[in-house]
Amino acid sequence: MSDQSRDRADSSYTYTNTVGGKESKLARLDDSDPVWVSVRHLHMKDAIDTLMTDFGKFAQEHAGFSGSVYSSADRATI
Repeated sequence: MSDQSRDRADSSYTYTNTVGGKESKLARLDDSDPVWVSVRHLHMKDAIDTLMTDFGKFAQEHAGFSGSVYSSADRATI
C-alpha cells in the first residue's frame, strides 16, 4: 500500500438532489479537506459536536439549509 493511499479515505454515496433525482458522489478525506484536518484527531464525541456546531452555523447563514427538508430520521441515517 502506498503512503498516499494510507493517508486518505474514499467513500461513495448516493443522495436525492433538489429535483428528486438520484446522484452518486465520491467523498475523499485527505489533507486537502479543511474539515477533515480540523476533526481527524478529535475524540468521536468532540468531532461530532464540532461538526454539528459548524453545520448549525452554516444552516443559519444559508436559508436553503433550514433543516425543514429533513426529518430527524434522515439526520440519524447520515
